[in-house]
Amino acid sequence: MISITSLLYGISVIILMFQTGIISVSIALIFTYFFGFSGFPLLMSIVGDIADVSQLAEISALVWGVGGSIGAAFGTFLIGYLTNVIGATNSFLFIGILSLISAFIVFLIPLKGRSR
Repeated sequence: MISITSLLYGISVIILMFQTGIISVSIALIFTYFFGFSGFPLLMSIVGDIADVSQLAEISALVWGVGGSIGAAFGTFLIGYLTNVIGATNSFLFIGILSLISAFIVFLIPLKGRSR
């Protein structure tokens, strides 16, 4: 499920960059933020699938701290820096493409009971 939300988030960010009308921008923003904000809770649910019960609290705290706090701060910094260097449209296209790539990388996460 997280790969679907990452894929749809990346597509919606790219579509958002090419919208000009107020209605189409509003609809694209709704989809962008819906899929963007649904990714992190799904990532937290994967923690339960990959972690042992004895280590669940530590791994959840690590994912929450690094993914939620540091990741959000670094992502904001990266967008601001890229916007200054390559422009707003290109920076959001970069983030959209990065989200599309992450949709496929999530399949490399080893889950308990799944053999490679």
